[in-house]
Amino acid sequence: MSQLGQFFEYTVLKALSKIMPNTYARAFEAAQVNRLTSDWNNFAKTLNSDIRMSLPHVQKRCLDLYQNDPYARKVITMIGNGAVGAKGFTLRNKAKMEIKEDGITKTVLDTETNQKVQDIFKEFCKKEFCTITGDIPKRECDKIMIQQVGLAGEIFKIKITGKGVNKFGLTYQYLESDLCDINYNDVSPEGRKIVMGIEYDEYRRPVNYYFKKVNIVMDVFGVPYSNDYYKIPANRVTHLFVRESFNQFRGIPWLAPSALRLKMLKGFEDASLVNARVSAMKTNIWEPVDAKSGGLTTADVAGGKEDSKGITKENVQPGQTQIVPKGYKHVSHDPKFPHEQHDPFRKSILKGVASNIGVSFIKLANSYEDANYTSTRGSFLDEQDLWMELHTWITDHDLIDTFETVLTHALLADLVDLDILNFDQFNKPHFQGRTWKMVNPKDEVKANYDAWKAKQKTLSVILAEQGMDFEETIDQFAYEKEYMEKKGVTIEDIKKNNNIEKGEGNESKGLKQAI
Repeated sequence: MSQLGQFFEYTVLKALSKIMPNTYARAFEAAQVNRLTSDWNNFAKTLNSDIRMSLPHVQKRCLDLYQNDPYARKVITMIGNGAVGAKGFTLRNKAKMEIKEDGITKTVLDTETNQKVQDIFKEFCKKEFCTITGDIPKRECDKIMIQQVGLAGEIFKIKITGKGVNKFGLTYQYLESDLCDINYNDVSPEGRKIVMGIEYDEYRRPVNYYFKKVNIVMDVFGVPYSNDYYKIPANRVTHLFVRESFNQFRGIPWLAPSALRLKMLKGFEDASLVNARVSAMKTNIWEPVDAKSGGLTTADVAGGKEDSKGITKENVQPGQTQIVPKGYKHVSHDPKFPHEQHDPFRKSILKGVASNIGVSFIKLANSYEDANYTSTRGSFLDEQDLWMELHTWITDHDLIDTFETVLTHALLADLVDLDILNFDQFNKPHFQGRTWKMVNPKDEVKANYDAWKAKQKTLSVILAEQGMDFEETIDQFAYEKEYMEKKGVTIEDIKKNNNIEKGEGNESKGLKQAI
């Protein structure tokens, strides 16, 4: 638009604002520009431009917080524990087959095939096979991976194949975000655009990834990367990051919105700690009674020393009794710290941090003193929604692809006695993530029973919430019943041997209810 056109538009809008003030009063308040909103950013930018300009700095600062701030470390640790946990993901394959009973065709689980599939995948998950270095098992890889996604915003998983790799002919390598240079923007020989280290076609589909070459000797000196790049085709790379936009090129650290809060809180607590130590030491100050008192000398003060400026200073040991020098009076210096408002201020900052990530403030701040059953349960359930969302994300973006690739290579290498032509038939993975203990087991078991009785929940759903599989649980019950009958043991015998009928002790009461 020309300057004349801009001037005309401004004049018209100014006149309309005087003619129709009520109309403009109903406009979006967030669009107002005045002295209160003058520092509010209103420049039109894309998410990718913000990522390109800020990502390296944000990543380094988040890493600094993780290394030095206990709350930042707690957040990342909670992400790893909540999304993966101590046992990781459990594969339960759900391949089915048809059988005939009494002339009726039924579809049932193919137990034998499923067991074979589960066993071969479990073997690949050992540290000898799942990573190129051969020293990290799959569960630990998953935990480090999701923690890196939270800390740096992304991570790259590279597929490595070949007969010499291992008996599967398959393994993986994980590369951290800074190896894919965000400042590498160019045009490939084929004319495709290379944006932030990734080459795209005309549909914005990744074609190649460009990574910096690493000098492992220089890594310990903090300068491991060279200016040379090596190219890896996109079909070998899994770029793991949580998208916030359809056209987003790189990941964003989850700590980014709260990083400044955490840094300021750390500075505040560091200063508070020093202040509290000074307060505990109770510094002595000697003040002249009148102008005739003159200046203090080292002879006047026990243990006094004179500094370079000729000022007498005194070092006081804990528990030491002082004698006031002649002609002086003691002036108390007491910073009075820690202050009573310190903890409420700390909590208010950490509530914002917890809201940013979606974790429980009670856990993050270790603040259980004001919590009750209702608030604790509600907080934990909200947090579990985040972990279940991450379970699904890890399954969709990593585990399903890894499972299919492992199974394909195992079949090609004759490591499992199955026909590869029936791949689609037994490629039915189901991954069960970690579960959580009940806050109040007695009430929640009763609630589940009532829901099942009212046909609001199935046994499969109830068991899945506890990390158990319906078919496996029923099979285990059947096995236990058969084994007890074989050994001549009944439920009544167990009750008598454990004094359950007499109800001795809380454990006996609980076992009686369970039986």
